[in-house]
Amino acid sequence: MKYISIFLLILVVAGFNTVLAQTKIEKQKVQVNATDYYREGVKYALLGDYDEAVRLFGLAPSLDVVSVHLEMAEMLRKGVMVEKNLEESYKWYQLPAQKGDAHSQVALGLMLGFGYGVAHDYSEALNWFQLAADQNDAEGQFYVGLAYGQGKGVARDYTKAAHWLRLSGEQGNYFAQNQLGIYSENGSGVPQDNQTAAKYYRLAAKQGYAKAQYNLGYLHFNGMGVLKDSSEALRLFQLAADQGDGLAQNTLGFIYKNGEVVAQDYEIASKWFHLAAEQGLVDAQNSLGYTYYIGRGVSIDFFEALKWFGLAAEQGSDYAQSYLGIMYQEGQGVEQDLEEAIKWYRLAASQGDATAQKNLKRLEQR
Repeated sequence: MKYISIFLLILVVAGFNTVLAQTKIEKQKVQVNATDYYREGVKYALLGDYDEAVRLFGLAPSLDVVSVHLEMAEMLRKGVMVEKNLEESYKWYQLPAQKGDAHSQVALGLMLGFGYGVAHDYSEALNWFQLAADQNDAEGQFYVGLAYGQGKGVARDYTKAAHWLRLSGEQGNYFAQNQLGIYSENGSGVPQDNQTAAKYYRLAAKQGYAKAQYNLGYLHFNGMGVLKDSSEALRLFQLAADQGDGLAQNTLGFIYKNGEVVAQDYEIASKWFHLAAEQGLVDAQNSLGYTYYIGRGVSIDFFEALKWFGLAAEQGSDYAQSYLGIMYQEGQGVEQDLEEAIKWYRLAASQGDATAQKNLKRLEQR
């Protein structure tokens, strides 16, 4: 009887182990099938057959469908492994966003706000940003704040803008921190306070944000809310300029041109003016045009001067328009054309440029 009991026990244990082994095999089959379905789905997605891709993904119940949709949306938006397709990307973000994925909600907001793959709709964009912000998503909070500050999709309200920016900034979002600095400096939605502005700029600048580095440098350069410190200002301007910030580059151009903080160096000044001018900054284009016009730090080059004054003039600069009038009147870098000179003088004169008004009067009296 004893031996029979032991034998039965062995059978039970063996049977249990068999069941375990079969269960493992079944699980492996499910995992393999899920992986196969996923791979097949990606294959069809690469071919552009997104309906079939969705069907195959749906046959893999063990997969996180929300994550799959998000991954496909990102691939289509960035053009990774598949041809870039913003319209399809917008569609693929829908499911994750509707399921509460904050990243997808922000992505849809941005696509609607910029008109990427879908028609512009600032109100709908704000709705998606708000859903993300309500989940305490820092990026969503920033864009809600920005929408209120710019009055896009909603009536402009700096107080509400500052509220959402503060929530985002407290989570370390440096865009929000910099914007709060601007609001504090200008007194938009918050009390005007340069010390508070410096605090927010510093938080963003420490994270390497170029615009905040420039803004903090400006406060140090002028002693606004912080001790005046030209050396610290120069350091911050340099950090921002090295990252391609146009305002910082233009400011360094003026610093080297005027010999402030550093030894006067027209050649270095022209380099910084050139970098900023290429980014479309009117002041830098004017400075570079004048640099070439008089040959300061560079050789005199009327053709280059005409080019940069022309770009600035197209942006409405009366200074540049006045110089174009002079160059057409004198035939500098261009064939003399008094009618063209008069045209530019008139444009500059209408903005109150005294030199243009004087030169225009002389030409019209001929």
